[in-house]
Amino acid sequence: MKRIIVCDRDLSECYGMEWLIRSSHLQVERAGIACSPEELFEQMETERPDVICLELDMFQGREWEQLKHYAAIFTPALVAVSAEGTYAKAMQALELGCVDLLIKPLDSEKLLRHLHKLLREKHSVVQSEKEEPEWPCPSYRDLFLPGRTDSFSGDVVLIQHEEKGKTVKLLEFAEAFPFTDKPAILPLSDVVMLVFPDRDPWREKLCHKLLNSWGDENNGLAVFVLDQKENRTLQEAYQRALLHLQRAFFIGFDQVIVTGEAFSWKRIDPLLTPDEQRIWIEMLRDNKLTSLKQWLYGEFYYAGGALPDPGLLRIKLTSILAQVRRYMRNWKMAGEDVERAYYNLFNSVLNMPVLARIVQELILFIQFLFEQTRRVETVQKTDVVHEALRYMNKHYQNPKLNLTRVAEHVGRNPSYLSQLFSIRLKQSFRHALQDIRIAAAKELLADPMLAIGEIAERVGYANPAYFSKAFKKQTAYSPNQYRIRELTTEKD
Repeated sequence: MKRIIVCDRDLSECYGMEWLIRSSHLQVERAGIACSPEELFEQMETERPDVICLELDMFQGREWEQLKHYAAIFTPALVAVSAEGTYAKAMQALELGCVDLLIKPLDSEKLLRHLHKLLREKHSVVQSEKEEPEWPCPSYRDLFLPGRTDSFSGDVVLIQHEEKGKTVKLLEFAEAFPFTDKPAILPLSDVVMLVFPDRDPWREKLCHKLLNSWGDENNGLAVFVLDQKENRTLQEAYQRALLHLQRAFFIGFDQVIVTGEAFSWKRIDPLLTPDEQRIWIEMLRDNKLTSLKQWLYGEFYYAGGALPDPGLLRIKLTSILAQVRRYMRNWKMAGEDVERAYYNLFNSVLNMPVLARIVQELILFIQFLFEQTRRVETVQKTDVVHEALRYMNKHYQNPKLNLTRVAEHVGRNPSYLSQLFSIRLKQSFRHALQDIRIAAAKELLADPMLAIGEIAERVGYANPAYFSKAFKKQTAYSPNQYRIRELTTEKD
């Protein structure tokens, strides 16, 4: 049973032709009508009609181009109708690939004869396609079980959508595309695989045509990977195409990637080194957004050469997130909006398909945190103790930092500030500064390459012996004992 659509701006003409078709001897499953280009395009997508009887005069400009595009994809038989029996209309009908041009007013008998002939021809084409012997189509076993096939000489194309869960959309696109040599289509979890029986030097051009057609019709980007390497099994072609597909993580989607020689990922340390952790602590503490951007662009921008494993890069990004989380906790950022934004970013790091987008999301989130910090600082500056602590956390490395300097910064008398510390914090200014320095020293002791004397200097102690004495008084361990204890705990 076939489907016919009548497309005309005159609604009475549409209903008249629809009634004529339904009341005739034509065996049709559905006779529909469309009174605008938009209605026709929608029905071509959903109904997939076998025959369309359409008024040429209703298509102009972009609608005419879209009609030609849809006619090439869905390949219905077309009968053109026009009120003008001119050479220009005849050329339009030829350009569209119509089998005939009928002039209004229509002869109902002639119209039915045309439709009957077209439906019969359509039926014959379908029957011949069913009877035509097909080449041995590959199966899923050929992809996943070793030794299933001999050397495969055809072309393989993988298509992947930028969003997970869009395989059905890709499959519908591949099945509707008017291939001259129809490939075997194998849908998989996140990709659709096209297997062509022969190698064609023009296949890359076809991939670009597929890419353009996808972009015209669909939302979201896709990437197409073409493998034409000789002397390989279908499984090897699939695995190599999958490997090259991951290059989209670096170069983005909306691409055609042609597999070249086999390559392997460059190994990297997926965790921040102690020096990198220190750099991140300082950049976040001092709100150095420009330095932070430069670090990220330098670390995660790959213009060429060997590429690191995307999985390891995602781990490194989570290592950076750990420093960001530490910064949030230091500033006691635990609001619902901030938490939601953080977990959205965490999900992006794990799942977003393109590295550049992840880096941009990370920068925007940190920028958002810095704005939150500035708001908090504005409020806290009216609180003398909070402002004093903020200043001490920022300048504790300076061995000359003392009560007088901090009091000058907050615009208070040193004696008054000392009294505020005792009342508000239940400790003296000296003990508060020592707490800040010892906490910073504990983090630096995690790096076994740093000498105790260097750590003492970094946290504001000019005398290493005095640093060791103060550290042991507060923690019950010498700096060296504390380091050994912490490193042993990590190994366990």
